Amino acid sequence: MSVITTIQKGKYQLNSSLNVIIDTTIEFSLGENYILTGENGIGKSSFISNLLIPNLSPNAINNFLLFYASQDITIQYYVVKNYYNGLLNEKQDLSSIEKAIKLIKSKYVKFDKFPTQNIVFVLDEIDQYLQLNDFFQELNKSTYTIFLATHNEDIIQTDIEFQKILFKKITSSISKIYLLK
Repeated sequence: MSVITTIQKGKYQLNSSLNVIIDTTIEFSLGENYILTGENGIGKSSFISNLLIPNLSPNAINNFLLFYASQDITIQYYVVKNYYNGLLNEKQDLSSIEKAIKLIKSKYVKFDKFPTQNIVFVLDEIDQYLQLNDFFQELNKSTYTIFLATHNEDIIQTDIEFQKILFKKITSSISKIYLLK
């Protein structure tokens, strides 16, 4: 499996009021799946948007298609290496949750529409508005990696194996990340 990004051990400022400590360097590999879990407000979304996505993006150019669905229904997609003609120029109506879900299902769950089979999904609490079991059933058709942030990992019913990334609050402004295998 090829490494898609590495995040070095250290202390990172995720936003103006939250830092995260990572005690060991973490390598993320294509074909592995990761579940980010921890209480609300602990830094999972900030970790995704301010550390994970910026670290994944430069490596994506030659290796994989990167898709990011944020928890606030602002569907953001990063397409690298112009695989998919016209995707960046399409006008999408995301004015409601229903329209956002329809876009996800029509564009991103139908994996045969992707011109590459290497896909990295960063899904930030989309279990609030999308049935994940339907999403997971389609994944056997591609080489993929999933980063799934959720408060409730017990709702996920799939045969897909996830490595757990646990966020724990240390102080009011510091969280710590643990990679559990």
